Amino acid sequence: MPYVRSRDGHSLFVRVVGRGEPCLLVHGFASDSRSWLPFVAPFTRRHSFVIPDLRGFGRSHEAPLGRTCPLTQFAEDLEDTLAALAIPSLPVIGISMGAFTTVQSFRLFGGERFSRYLHIDQGPVIHNRADYAFGMLGAAQARFFTRLRSLLADLDAHLHLPWAELPRALQREFWALLADFAAAAFSTRPLAAVVGALTRQERFMRSMLKVERWQSYINIVRAYLELDYDLRDGFRAIDVPLTVLIGGSSRMYPPAGQRTIATLAPHAVIREIPRAGHMIPYEAPRAFLRELDLFLADTATSGLP
Repeated sequence: MPYVRSRDGHSLFVRVVGRGEPCLLVHGFASDSRSWLPFVAPFTRRHSFVIPDLRGFGRSHEAPLGRTCPLTQFAEDLEDTLAALAIPSLPVIGISMGAFTTVQSFRLFGGERFSRYLHIDQGPVIHNRADYAFGMLGAAQARFFTRLRSLLADLDAHLHLPWAELPRALQREFWALLADFAAAAFSTRPLAAVVGALTRQERFMRSMLKVERWQSYINIVRAYLELDYDLRDGFRAIDVPLTVLIGGSSRMYPPAGQRTIATLAPHAVIREIPRAGHMIPYEAPRAFLRELDLFLADTATSGLP
């Protein structure tokens, strides 16, 4: 069953690999299910991994975002995927936007389908504010959001156009902004520079993003900018074992903000990888595989049906 049907009638791709106890994996922005494959490969003899492409991404790119809040739509899609696969309960791992989606799922649906949760490098609040100074990009947020607002304003008049008909200047600014954002996901300057340079190469990025649905990406970015996401109540709703894995050098979500999750979910176990940035699996693969092994080992003894 490579595709499942969402509640609004669209086809969503779901990749299932391995055998044994199931585990759900939720990818981040500008990614898809393929990003998890190198890391789960060592565990596929004792676990099966359910890895959906969130709508707008990968092989689910044709499914449009019909809701103002993409996190809500993604959370509904996860519910529909697990229902279609007849999986009543399983552990879940989310990274970045996938982690935010999972917290939204706990907030909306109570987390009844999830037996435990590994939350990877995602703060609880997007915007810096008086009571929270650790939003996305930390101190660099204001400058980046100003650029983002300017780009969205310029794109508003062209939302009806296919990507190929967008003015080249807007295409270049789109890739440049995405490149700077992607580079911020890495803590080491050489790696950040390489990632930034690759993201500016449209031919490379078009292998990752289906620009035919470029409006979906804009809708997600707009939601982060305008909906003022604060999911602290979502963390309070998590009543299953929770591990919070923090990149100790994350520039995307300041570690100090992520540590506040322990005050929202006192049962949470906070684990920090000191020299890793936001994309922990890529910057600290050995440490990440150890953490993944620990999480899956706990899963194997948790009494799942």
